[in-house]
Amino acid sequence: MFFKVIVLFIVIMLCILFFTLSISRKCNKNHNFDITLSKLSMSQFQIFRSSSSR
Repeated sequence: MFFKVIVLFIVIMLCILFFTLSISRKCNKNHNFDITLSKLSMSQFQIFRSSSSR
Protein backbone atom coordinates (compact mmCIF):
# COMPACT_ATOMS: atom_id res chain seq x y z
CA MET A 1 0.00 0.00 0.00
CA PHE A 2 2.74 2.43 1.01
CA PHE A 3 4.70 1.57 -2.13
CA LYS A 4 1.68 2.40 -4.29
CA VAL A 5 1.45 5.81 -2.65
CA ILE A 6 5.13 6.48 -3.43
CA VAL A 7 4.69 5.47 -7.07
CA LEU A 8 1.59 7.64 -7.38
CA PHE A 9 3.49 10.58 -5.88
CA ILE A 10 6.33 10.14 -8.41
CA VAL A 11 3.90 9.98 -11.33
CA ILE A 12 2.18 13.17 -10.17
CA MET A 13 5.55 14.90 -9.75
CA LEU A 14 6.61 13.88 -13.26
CA CYS A 15 3.33 15.12 -14.72
CA ILE A 16 3.71 18.49 -13.00
CA LEU A 17 7.33 18.67 -14.12
CA PHE A 18 6.48 17.87 -17.72
CA PHE A 19 3.63 20.37 -17.70
CA THR A 20 5.79 23.20 -16.33
CA LEU A 21 8.61 22.37 -18.75
CA SER A 22 6.26 22.56 -21.73
CA ILE A 23 4.99 25.93 -20.49
CA SER A 24 8.53 27.26 -20.02
CA ARG A 25 9.45 26.06 -23.52
CA LYS A 26 6.58 28.10 -24.94
CA CYS A 27 7.89 31.24 -23.25
CA ASN A 28 11.67 30.95 -23.51
CA LYS A 29 12.13 34.15 -21.51
CA ASN A 30 11.77 32.15 -18.30
CA HIS A 31 15.20 30.58 -18.54
CA ASN A 32 15.98 31.11 -14.85
CA PHE A 33 12.71 29.43 -13.98
CA ASP A 34 13.75 26.42 -16.06
CA ILE A 35 17.06 26.11 -14.21
CA THR A 36 15.31 26.40 -10.85
CA LEU A 37 12.82 23.74 -11.88
CA SER A 38 15.55 21.31 -12.93
CA LYS A 39 17.39 21.85 -9.62
CA LEU A 40 14.15 21.25 -7.75
CA SER A 41 13.44 18.03 -9.63
CA MET A 42 16.98 16.79 -9.01
CA SER A 43 16.62 17.39 -5.27
CA GLN A 44 13.26 15.62 -5.29
CA PHE A 45 14.79 12.66 -7.10
CA GLN A 46 17.69 12.47 -4.63
CA ILE A 47 15.24 12.57 -1.72
CA PHE A 48 13.27 9.71 -3.24
CA ARG A 49 16.42 7.66 -3.88
CA SER A 50 17.64 8.11 -0.31
CA SER A 51 14.22 7.14 1.07
CA SER A 52 13.90 4.10 -1.20
CA SER A 53 17.39 2.80 -0.39
CA ARG A 54 16.52 2.51 3.31
